[in-house]
Amino acid sequence: MKNSGFKDFLSLAYIEITKYKNRVIESFRHPLTAIKTMGSFLFPFIVILFLYTRKNGGGYTLLQVIIKPHILSAIIMLILLLIFMLTIYNSVAKYNPSQFESADVNYLFPSPISPRTIYAWTIIRKCIKGLIGSILLVVVMVITVSRVSEVHIFKLIYVIIAILLFPILQNALIFLVYTISNRFNLGKLIKYCILSFAGVIVFHLIYNTVGSKNILDTVIDILNEKFFSTILIVGWLRDMLIAPFVANKAPFIQTVVLVVITTAMLFCAIYFADDYYEEAGEDVGYHEKIVDTHSSTIYDIVDNLEDSKKSKTVEAFNIKELRGPWAFIWKSSIINKRTAKKGGLIGYAIALIASGVMCYFLRGKEFSSFYPLFILVFLQGAISSAQISSPLKYEIKKQYLFLLPGSAAAKLLALHVKPIINNVITDTLMLLPIVFFTETSILQVVLLWLIAVVIIILCYLSTVIIILVTPPNDNGKNLIIQSLVSYVMFAPAIAVTALIVIYLKNVMLALSMFVIISIVIIIIILRLSDFLFSKIELR
Repeated sequence: MKNSGFKDFLSLAYIEITKYKNRVIESFRHPLTAIKTMGSFLFPFIVILFLYTRKNGGGYTLLQVIIKPHILSAIIMLILLLIFMLTIYNSVAKYNPSQFESADVNYLFPSPISPRTIYAWTIIRKCIKGLIGSILLVVVMVITVSRVSEVHIFKLIYVIIAILLFPILQNALIFLVYTISNRFNLGKLIKYCILSFAGVIVFHLIYNTVGSKNILDTVIDILNEKFFSTILIVGWLRDMLIAPFVANKAPFIQTVVLVVITTAMLFCAIYFADDYYEEAGEDVGYHEKIVDTHSSTIYDIVDNLEDSKKSKTVEAFNIKELRGPWAFIWKSSIINKRTAKKGGLIGYAIALIASGVMCYFLRGKEFSSFYPLFILVFLQGAISSAQISSPLKYEIKKQYLFLLPGSAAAKLLALHVKPIINNVITDTLMLLPIVFFTETSILQVVLLWLIAVVIIILCYLSTVIIILVTPPNDNGKNLIIQSLVSYVMFAPAIAVTALIVIYLKNVMLALSMFVIISIVIIIIILRLSDFLFSKIELR
């Protein structure tokens, strides 16, 4: 039939709308589940709004320093360049679609619906899903930025259009590059073009920054040059995303041209989309396996290693040096040696560079104007890390955890020594640039470091509590509860700190009390650990 593709598209849209309608109805029957789902997304932004929209506060002063149109423009340009160059380069050899789901592979691929219709539908579906979440994010960020900078509300339409076009562009580009590379054998040529383009940009940046007194300011000015605005697609997207924050003429022509190019690329991708089931099925299967093992840790991965990899000799602690519950440190060391890649070092480097850039913009600022930002970063980072890397989720399924001699507190500390040390190293690297760029004393930096350490330990202990009181196979359903427990554990220390700052106006005393109260809470939890373990043994 001539119009069967259009009818199939409408049928798929109807099914999707019905699915979301049923979810809304279900949310009214189980409001707590809906609150948990929305809360996990909105809570960080609510915290940002609360901390950084109060006038005359440290966060407000920090926003005034960082949120400037030319800085935002440079950051957006750099991110977009990296995304598109890596997308094109990686798509030459492998097709990694991101719009397909398990249901698409299991039900739509075997159906009589044409591959082109399925491809078009999945891209449109992904764009609509992403647009809803992105609009929420844009609203929160615009409210925050509007406190310190002028925002042209009528230009927000360009931001929304850019957010809608971006996933279409990216997915169409991935498929087109992969198809062209394989059908016309142009993969090497495309890679050479991308590497040459990257080389030109790097050379341009180096050439213009040699001899400059303020390298970072010079790089920002270069990224805002007209040369970068003329780069196809990337420059236009940047101008659209930054439009509400600048007084320049609205990028109407760039938007129209980008819509036309995006439409053309989408139609070309749909035209070539007739043989992608195998690659898409493999990619979805890979990601589905990750989702199914959401509650797994690196310990589960080691269990599934081949025998040849398990028998590989590694250098670790001497087993004779660590006995009883402290042998878990030795075990963590072995697992880290067998599974460690360069990711840890890359993470440390990113933390140091990001903190260095942030402190550069804060150069000359006093301690009281920026310490809330670092505390918030430490808190959010520690909560996320504890949720992901706590080994207790794995070890609690093993009987030897209860049979080995030693107190529960010692076992908990031994289990979490390695991840805690990794987090402490990251936070330490983030604090180093403060010494060189800001007006802070060694005592203030040490105090911030102690705050980072107690935050990390408390977050891991909150994870321990959740693991001990919830079913062992919750598949990550209690992440929002775990986050709330983390914040509740900090409530006494935060309350005392806030009272001291408000009434006594003494920041150092307030932060010192935060550390002391947090240490007391840590000791209390460790004292109660034997009681919690006894309940687990009886469960």
